[in-house]
Amino acid sequence: ARSVLDGIFEIENLKFKDLKSKLELRFGEGHLAQIYYTQFTNRKQRNSEDLASLGADLER
Repeated sequence: ARSVLDGIFEIENLKFKDLKSKLELRFGEGHLAQIYYTQFTNRKQRNSEDLASLGADLER
């Protein structure tokens, strides 16, 4: 978190909403949403995999 704050030059003028957004981008999972969506849509059932295992893997 400190390195994110060090990269913000005018921290005194930064609104809480903007600071929260920058920290969420760095530490939150919001930036991974597109990656997770792509993995989810491209996931296919393997030959030896039963449907329950596929479902459990997709839930993670």
